[in-house]
Amino acid sequence: MSTTREPPQPAWSSGDLRRCTARSCLGPNVTSIHRSVLLLATGPSRFSVFHTAGFFPLYVSTTDEDAAALFNQSASGIWFPVDHFWDLPFVDFAADLIALDVAPFVSNRTMLSEVLTETVRMLAQLGVLFLLGGEEFPNLALEQLGAAKQLEPGAMRQSFVRKLGLVPDLPTCPNCGMTPMMGQRHQRPSPQNLCQAWVQPDYLSIFDPEVRGKFEASSESWELQRLRLWHRPNVLDSREEVKNWVKKVSTSDRAWYNDNYVSSEPNKREWRFSQLITEGKVKRLLDAGAGSCTLEGTLRRQRLLSKLDVYLAFGAYDCSMLRICAERGALSFQQNWLKQMPICASCKFDLIFQVEGLHHNKDVEAHGLFLQNMLSHLACGGLLYVQDGFGPWVEMFHQALTSQHADHLQRHHGCSRRGNVPVFPRPSGT
Repeated sequence: MSTTREPPQPAWSSGDLRRCTARSCLGPNVTSIHRSVLLLATGPSRFSVFHTAGFFPLYVSTTDEDAAALFNQSASGIWFPVDHFWDLPFVDFAADLIALDVAPFVSNRTMLSEVLTETVRMLAQLGVLFLLGGEEFPNLALEQLGAAKQLEPGAMRQSFVRKLGLVPDLPTCPNCGMTPMMGQRHQRPSPQNLCQAWVQPDYLSIFDPEVRGKFEASSESWELQRLRLWHRPNVLDSREEVKNWVKKVSTSDRAWYNDNYVSSEPNKREWRFSQLITEGKVKRLLDAGAGSCTLEGTLRRQRLLSKLDVYLAFGAYDCSMLRICAERGALSFQQNWLKQMPICASCKFDLIFQVEGLHHNKDVEAHGLFLQNMLSHLACGGLLYVQDGFGPWVEMFHQALTSQHADHLQRHHGCSRRGNVPVFPRPSGT
């Protein structure tokens, strides 16, 4: 990809990017198929350009208040304190585009280096990074912060393009970089402890000319073509020398894997709420246990995502599943639902959707924690929908429901097709 600069322009500020209203003002490095956008520490206001057709934005705020303000502007997001931004719950190559405001981190150069290293880890191959807040830190020298080896200058000042493949003289990060659901971060990024995300030798970026040339300006949108054209082998070796979940399942039952996880036409068979979105009764949706983002793909194909104010997804078996989301141009974060969610306290969803995950809760206490965390983000009158196969979890779930949450829930008469697990609406006024 060419790195020739346009005539000199001032560094991006968050004000500049907020005034941008069309994809074209982002510069030539951002193509028609760049879709997923992470906006890191960018404050309480949304960026209009990333809410135009073809983008899929997710904000990571530094305060509960900023996250709440964005939620009220129909912007999906989560939040972490500033000192947690070195450890964000996104897989390697998670986002096509990242906008990072460096202002909250410039007072601590070590922290800034950690955050930049983490940011580059999450940036897609040939993805574009916009550094904002340069006016607050005019002497920002990226090459002094360790991340420069993996980047090349973009067409706009303070924009950078992630290089393809592994760069020489920089070790690869243990496993897949991010903190696993049930463990601790293997390695904290720092100026003394730099590493790069593992890239398998046959990795083929969706933005590589070989793949990008297959996209056509046709009646099928760029977003739908992306579901079909991404390179499936990319997710088979997402961790160096480790046999991941995708590798295991694709080997043991290829047809089932292809149909359920990487299909060009994603179809969440348990989904039954499209009409509620069409009628405007569901505007904020939380996909709990999103896996390979099949529900997002289903809603994309049904052209329903644009009818939602907020869509937020989390949870997968491991990095390889989340990499499927990334290849599809969707964003999902890793989160243990037995722990407090990184969602603003006042953020409530009309529908929380969970299928085929509750059997992983091993006892009544775990089911109680799941219910507590989900109900804390369920809107009054909203629906918590759960479904799974028969098993010991059913009795434990109902025990937790009866003993801890009977006063918050009212059982719905309609039941799911599998396991006789009902839909639970939360009564208005609770």
